[in-house]
Amino acid sequence: MPPLDLPKLEFTILALLLIAFGTGGIKPCVSAFGGDQFKLPEQERYLGYFFSLFYFSINAGSLISTFLTPILRADVHCFGENDCYSLAFGVPGLLMIVSIVFFVAGKRLYIIKNPAGNVLGNVSACVGYALVKCNKSKEKREHWLDHADDKYDSSLIEDVKGLLRVLVLFIPLPIFWALFDQQVFYLLTV
Repeated sequence: MPPLDLPKLEFTILALLLIAFGTGGIKPCVSAFGGDQFKLPEQERYLGYFFSLFYFSINAGSLISTFLTPILRADVHCFGENDCYSLAFGVPGLLMIVSIVFFVAGKRLYIIKNPAGNVLGNVSACVGYALVKCNKSKEKREHWLDHADDKYDSSLIEDVKGLLRVLVLFIPLPIFWALFDQQVFYLLTV
């Protein structure tokens, strides 16, 4: 922002860190936190409504911002310049601050469940143990994860097998997001 004349490199790095924290640290937890607000199985129907509305809101907001941000940048003039990046990025930033204020204001109304266990740790330990045992053992098993059945529960092993089958579907996601982010960057700079 020209009137403030802030150090660009430092604020760019700070902005990228905040985006990384929001995307990687907060965003995945919001849907799980929302799901914790329902009493199951009594409110299972409302839980479905919540997730439908939640993901509709996220995607609608993304769609609106994809169209609105370039318009704010190119068609509005501020600080004596033709492009108004301050407004284009300031409006979403201000809306995020307002959303955080609303979120914190309702804190006393939330059901807060403490996390139990470490799923990532259990899955990693099971996979690591199975790999080590599979390499040492001459015994043939139906699946290489079955070598961990002497230490880990069969339900965890089956869940990990299912996880590995699903992870194959996520292989093209980094390519998709790289192309998507390039498209957004292009729209902002045109």
